[in-house]
Amino acid sequence: MLLRIAIAATVLLFVPCVVAAEPELVTDRPDQTESTEIVPKGQVQTELGLGDADGAEATAAGLVRVGLAERVELRIGLDEVFLSGPEDAVDMSVGAKFRLLGEGDRRPAIAVIAAVNQKLGDSLSPVSDGLRPGFRFAFSHTLSERLSLGYNAGVSWDETVRLVGMPAVPDKELESRFLWTAALGIGATDRLGFFVEAFGDTGLSDDGPTETALDGGVTFLLRPNVQLDLFVGAGISDAAPDWLAGAGVSFRLPD
Repeated sequence: MLLRIAIAATVLLFVPCVVAAEPELVTDRPDQTESTEIVPKGQVQTELGLGDADGAEATAAGLVRVGLAERVELRIGLDEVFLSGPEDAVDMSVGAKFRLLGEGDRRPAIAVIAAVNQKLGDSLSPVSDGLRPGFRFAFSHTLSERLSLGYNAGVSWDETVRLVGMPAVPDKELESRFLWTAALGIGATDRLGFFVEAFGDTGLSDDGPTETALDGGVTFLLRPNVQLDLFVGAGISDAAPDWLAGAGVSFRLPD
């Protein structure tokens, strides 16, 4: 009888711990490789950062991820928010991530991200203010207890506006680009992580420039639902920035 009471008490003590356990915080920054993980249903994850490339102009970026279902999350982002200079536009995106398959013995976890971008404000870029769709597939492998591999492949479409002829007349052209990323994640401890990555994109519909770069960085789990990050990188193609760097913070609510 005493043994049964002891077992029951142990179970009752253990169950709340299981229920209260927080899912692991997995972010889609600071690297360029998007994860295959979905924000838990009913929770909101915010990922904020500051960056610079070639010392031109500092920019801010933010992504809000909302868990809608076990395999679906809503994504709302702001990219290239210029903190100084003449540029007065932001790039807003709305999309969703769908987890298609979990990781198997020899099969990677697979997710797909679909989004639509639009320029808001007065931009100096030739990219028009029309809707610009894109998608990417995300894959991830667990290599060991401390090593993981993630990689992405996708396509984006940009509508550019150029002045042609005399007198100059605006001409719109839809350009498609192939993007790819590959990142190796290293979990040094339960709270400290590192990554190294290669990424790039190239034009599909024309002879547009090919950008290829390398970067690496560190993440630190300040709390179970708060992460700090830092990254630096360098371009290895002529069209890519000579250097890039940034830092950010990510947090998930409710705690």
